[in-house]
Amino acid sequence: MDRIEKESMDFFYRTRERYQALAKEDASIITIDASQDIDKVQADIRDVLNQWLTQENSAL
Repeated sequence: MDRIEKESMDFFYRTRERYQALAKEDASIITIDASQDIDKVQADIRDVLNQWLTQENSAL
């Protein structure tokens, strides 16, 4: 096991909470609920990427 794998579950909970807080503070951070079924996760990823690509292309 590496150093991260040896951490307690509390470490992982704190890390997750911090990432979630950062995502709420920064609109450029997108979160996708990976607990959904895989088809929904993939659709959400495609939607986010399509929105981003549309914004990038309109800025050109």
